This record gives sequence, structure tokens and C-alpha cells, in this order.
Amino acid sequence: MSELSIVLTTGGAAAVSPMVEALIRLPHGPPLIIVDNASGLPALGAVRSRRPDALVFSLNHDLGASAYALGAAAASTPLVAFCGDGSWWTADSLRMAASHFDAHSRLGLLTGRVLLWPQRVPDPASPTPRRSDGPGRPSFSAGACVVRRSAFLDAGGFQRRLPAGARERLLAFDMAAAGWSVAYSPDLVAHRSGPGDARASELEIDEPFIALLRRSRAAALRATCRLARAALRDREARKALRQALSGLPWLLRNRKPLPPHLEQALALLGY
Repeated sequence: MSELSIVLTTGGAAAVSPMVEALIRLPHGPPLIIVDNASGLPALGAVRSRRPDALVFSLNHDLGASAYALGAAAASTPLVAFCGDGSWWTADSLRMAASHFDAHSRLGLLTGRVLLWPQRVPDPASPTPRRSDGPGRPSFSAGACVVRRSAFLDAGGFQRRLPAGARERLLAFDMAAAGWSVAYSPDLVAHRSGPGDARASELEIDEPFIALLRRSRAAALRATCRLARAALRDREARKALRQALSGLPWLLRNRKPLPPHLEQALALLGY
């Protein structure tokens, strides 16, 4: 079974204590790497005292989800499991994730179910993607996925300048363009303490960012027009439209359309 490391990023969540406790108590002690996004949380002292082998990086600035790349770069294992503020994996999930990656050599990223803790009910704001080898409409949380380290780093990790939701889809698109698959497995379970991820409503308003970066010109125009129409009635859509327009020079400079076969697959799916 492939070896796996855990990369945890912290940024001040009140739920960090149970999260750290759950990670420390995992059997077999998988390598633990913590990237602290300038939180200064005293709970991290428990990690240093009880897991002296853990690598801890304390940042002076909050890098958000892009901090995962720092942890992944420091890992020495082929697989890396990500945990964000207030989330943690069950021990069986990590074992099963490793077996899935061993069985599928082109699997780049695997995501599973997110359950709210302590209710143990599905997070209503974390949609359940179907198992797929294509890019589709990726739906996963940066803090609740397992990646093949080399594929993740080659794809550039999570882009800091993009809003939540868009950064995950950009990673999935870039992995697919490089020949890696992004898949969902219900036997993987991540717990999240506190409120849901609150990203389901972001899928539509974040779409233009990805469309401008990776989709065809026609798809980019359609996505921008949809956002402009939504902005007439929705405050969050207006905010996203202003953000997209202000970042347009950067988006166009970093534009790299998907290969034709992926663009055609997305068009067939109605995206």
C-alpha cells in the first residue's frame, strides 16, 4: 500500500483542538505536516509535544488553500491527504484512499463524503460528485481530498488568487489536461466541525473565473453573461462580477484553454 502523509493547514478555526486531537490519535502515525496560516494557535503546541516528528511551518501571512502546496512539497510520500480548519479524516478512509490510488495508476485526486461533526450528517453545502474520469463540474473541498503528490504539484496546487470553488475546479481541469483523473469515493469520510462549507451557492458565480482561464471563448462569454444577468438581482453575484472584471488582465495573461477533447466533453455535458 502506498505511503501517505497528512497536510493540515490552520487559520484560526475554533474547532482546531478536536481536529488536532483526531489527527494525533490516528493509528500507525502517518507523517503529519502542519502549515499554520499565521494563526498563532496555542493548540498547535499539543502537536509538537505529542508528535515531535511532525513538521510545523509557521507562516507570517495567510496563504489560504495555496499553503497546501508548501506542505505537499515537504512531504516524502507519494500520497498526501489534506485537512483544513475543523476537518479531519477517519483512519479507514486514509487506508482505503491508498488502496484506490494503488489500483488506479492515473488517479490524481480522490474526494469523499464530508460529514458534519458531531451530528455525523452530510454537509449540505458540499455536493456529492459522481465518480468520473473526466473533468465534469468538479465539486470538492480543498481541505477534504487526497492527492497524488506529483500530480498535485505539477498542476500548481490551489491558485491563491481565485475564490473558493474556482480554485478546486482549476486544479481538476489542469489535472485532467495532464491525463490525471479526479474521482469520488463514498467510502472516504472526512469530518468537519462547525457549519457547512457554504460553497454550493458559489458554483455559478465562480464559473466565469474558470471559463476565462481554461474554457473556449464561447464558453467564457456565456459564463460571463450569466454572471452579469445574476448580478442584476444578487449582491454576491455583483461582487463576483466586480472581482472578475478587476482581475481580467491577470485572467487573460494566465489563460490556457483546455485540450479540444476535454472542451468537447464539457460541451456535451452542457457546461
